[in-house]
Amino acid sequence: FPVTIGAGGSGVVVIRYVFTAPTTPDLSSASDRGDSSTDNLTSNTSLTFTGTAIGGSTIQLFVDGVSSGSSCTANSGTGAYSCTTGTLTAGARSVVARSTLSGATLDSAALVVTIDTAAPTFSSASVASNGLSLSMVYSETLSATTAAVSRFTITVNGSETRTISSISISLNTATLNISSTIFVGQTVTISYTDPSAYRDWE
Repeated sequence: FPVTIGAGGSGVVVIRYVFTAPTTPDLSSASDRGDSSTDNLTSNTSLTFTGTAIGGSTIQLFVDGVSSGSSCTANSGTGAYSCTTGTLTAGARSVVARSTLSGATLDSAALVVTIDTAAPTFSSASVASNGLSLSMVYSETLSATTAAVSRFTITVNGSETRTISSISISLNTATLNISSTIFVGQTVTISYTDPSAYRDWE
């Protein structure tokens, strides 16, 4: 922290310490679950944040203005800290790190994190008039990153496999483009293999 030195009365030297606020909390990659580890959208409900503050200061996380989780201590040399919240509910949450040292308290800027614990629900499916694509509609926006072609399988009438040439995502609709025609009256089954233990709608 910056230090200023000035002259006081009667030959007294006055040292003034200027405390700086903590950096904006950064959601750790381990807590930022989903197809991206940097989008501050996660399915976790107990979150770890890192940042820097005055070395040796006590850090307390505040979520929506309320203290959450146990306090931690900023490294005396680097000022780095890592603090974990208590269990949070779903929704957009504003997170602030508060640093306290020698009675002085300073707050960081807020970071907004969105917690999404509910998977989208399937609404409907349709086949294009030419029979060469199949669209699935869900209740919320989908992630293009998790929807890889290799994760899907299309079977017609229980045994005929259709090759998927590509997939496109537009908001809440996933469209599978296939190499051979699906005809009216055929039974189509779509299978999806989860690529990870995380919730893939994030």
